Amino acid sequence: MFRLKVFIVGVLVVGLMAGIAIPALAATSAGNSGEAIPVTDEGALAAIESVEAYAKCLELEEDNENMPTPDPTRCKIVGGFHGVWGTDDDSTTEPVGELYGVYGPRHRLGETCTVFKGVWTTEDGEIGGYLKGKCADGKFRGYWYRPENGAGGPIEGIYYPACSEYAADVPTRYFEGKWSTRDGETTGYLNGTWSPAVAWERDGKFKGEWVRGSELPADGTLRGFYGHIKLADGTTISYFKGKWTSNDGARGLLSGLTVNGSFCGVWKDRVGNPRGYLKGTYANHEFEGKWGHFGEEAEGRLWGTYGPLNTTPISIEKELTAIAG
Repeated sequence: MFRLKVFIVGVLVVGLMAGIAIPALAATSAGNSGEAIPVTDEGALAAIESVEAYAKCLELEEDNENMPTPDPTRCKIVGGFHGVWGTDDDSTTEPVGELYGVYGPRHRLGETCTVFKGVWTTEDGEIGGYLKGKCADGKFRGYWYRPENGAGGPIEGIYYPACSEYAADVPTRYFEGKWSTRDGETTGYLNGTWSPAVAWERDGKFKGEWVRGSELPADGTLRGFYGHIKLADGTTISYFKGKWTSNDGARGLLSGLTVNGSFCGVWKDRVGNPRGYLKGTYANHEFEGKWGHFGEEAEGRLWGTYGPLNTTPISIEKELTAIAG
């Protein structure tokens, strides 16, 4: 198992969710009823109790066997971010893909840290993998990760507004940084804006099935709901949350982020420990994708339907060739 240890100096507000991304979004009874939950800048700032508290949260480990993904359940969501990433290739200056995510305080072992979790998209617009990290005092550090093969590396940068020494002519709530592969041979940049959340809303629900390998019948079911977080700058971060069951009685949770017709998330055991990833696409009230363990190629497929809250998603039969992809 490969572990990348990153030591952090400060407190963020940038957020790429989900993990985060990305179900603490539904932590209140109002959220569970589908009502919008107002969040203020003061509320976000109040989560930052002291620099000393964040200083005690210095170590971040990359664990490919128990990978926290853009799962919103692992922290209280107070805001989100959107940006782009690109390479340092001299042949082009155009961004390669986009970044989407959430951020908020995480409480663990009596300490509080601000964390960000999100996803990054590829050149064709589909979600390629995850990114996560910690932030404080105008700086952020973390790592990016592609779940199917374990590829990844560190990310780091700064965000504004933060300390007075930072340039005054940058856009409000802006972040910029750099990324690299673990071996350092490939490098690039990332930048964008972050903003406090102003409301959370449920949009609909989904229902489906999953299979090991490519042979029917299905080995289990999955179901849940999806929605979006409204940010103060007008950006929306979309997410999903649900449960899975197997025909042999096993069950657990699942959650993640959605971007432009693709989704990426994590499936967990019944007590909420991350066990693997799920990725796919959705359109015209149907979705299909794949699932697997972190750092390994997909082990199976999943498919189903989705729709507004006032309707019931209808199970659809898929031919073997369709789900085998």
